[in-house]
Amino acid sequence: MAKAPLSFTYYIAAPVEKVWNGFVSKEANQIIFMGAEFEADLRPGGAMTWSGPGKDGKPMRYVTGEVLRAEPPKLFEY
Repeated sequence: MAKAPLSFTYYIAAPVEKVWNGFVSKEANQIIFMGAEFEADLRPGGAMTWSGPGKDGKPMRYVTGEVLRAEPPKLFEY
């Protein structure tokens, strides 16, 4: 059974390029997600991961995902 997609629309009072960088840059993601390392292949089917140290200090993945569509700087589906 296929999962129903979730869709969110955000209205942010900032230039579109700055908002885009907030979603895809490593630096912005470290601020937003409390130091987590962000890596993404922004092509359809590309992998996305947020990772960092676990409770024991060893590296771990917090979240993984898949890029569905990316149309910089206006659309980012994952």
